[in-house]
Amino acid sequence: MTKLTFLAAIAAFGLGVAAVAQDAAPKPAQQRAGGGQGRNTVQVCAMKGEALKTPAKAESVEFNGKKVLFCCVNCKGAFEKLDDAAKTKTVTKAGLISRKLTAQKTIEMVDKQLKELDAIK
Repeated sequence: MTKLTFLAAIAAFGLGVAAVAQDAAPKPAQQRAGGGQGRNTVQVCAMKGEALKTPAKAESVEFNGKKVLFCCVNCKGAFEKLDDAAKTKTVTKAGLISRKLTAQKTIEMVDKQLKELDAIK
């Protein structure tokens, strides 16, 4: 099995396990618009869709029982001016971006581990 095929299989397995776990367990990733609370979860600004460098210090508001994170007060203010339909769309999109960035981060960690294993003689 080639490294690329092996990596693809590991990534698919990991995403499959995550999807099953997400369906079976309470959904902490949906309680935060910028992502879940897991150690490897990437949290994003709901308005810009960019990863937050310091999520603990991020600006935030509550919307429909969810904590929505922002990179700055300007993004927070812009979000607060949106109507409820636009806020819902923004929060949903931020959650999806967070999941995508988290998956990419997971793949990068697997790549690193594979390289480390290949270096062992």
